[in-house]
Amino acid sequence: PSEDTYDPNVDVKAVAEYFKDKYGDLENALKEFDPDSEFDLCTFEAALRKWGVKVDNVVELFGHIDLDWSGTVSMHELFRVLELPMQEAKLREDQRLKNEVNRIYEQIANCIRNQFGTIHNYFEKERLKQGAAPEGLKNLSRAKFGQLMRTLGIELDATRTQRVFSDIDK
Repeated sequence: PSEDTYDPNVDVKAVAEYFKDKYGDLENALKEFDPDSEFDLCTFEAALRKWGVKVDNVVELFGHIDLDWSGTVSMHELFRVLELPMQEAKLREDQRLKNEVNRIYEQIANCIRNQFGTIHNYFEKERLKQGAAPEGLKNLSRAKFGQLMRTLGIELDATRTQRVFSDIDK
C-alpha cells in the first residue's frame, strides 16, 4: 500500500499474531524476552525478519510504536502497543502524527530563524525575487511550501510534506 493509506494497525496485528501463535498469548511471549532489551530501527527490522513477520512499512510501524520519538523501542513499549484495542491504537497513532508535525514545525522555525531571522523576512525575500507588489505573496501554496523546505535544507518525504502542509492549511 502507499504511505498515504498506511494503517499501522494491520502491521501491529501481524506482529501480535506472530507472538500469539508462537507463545500462546502476549503475556507468555513477553516473558520470553529480556525486559530491558530495546530495538532501534535496524534491529527492529532484523527482528521482524528473524521472526518471519512481514509488515507493510517497517519505518512507519516503528514510528507508531516509538510514540516519544526516542529512536528506540523497548519490549514493554512494543507489547503495550500489541495489546492496545483498535480505538486506543488509532488515538495513539493520531498523537504520534501530531508529535511528528510539531517536531517538524520546531525544525522549520529554527531553520527560518537561523537563515532569515523571521518568516516575514523570508516572504519579503521571495517577494523581491519575484518582483511582486508588497501585498503579493500572501498565500503559501503547496509548491511554495516544498520550495521553502528545500531552501531551509529540510528533507521530508511526500507524505510528511503533505501532512505538515495540510496541518498548516487548516
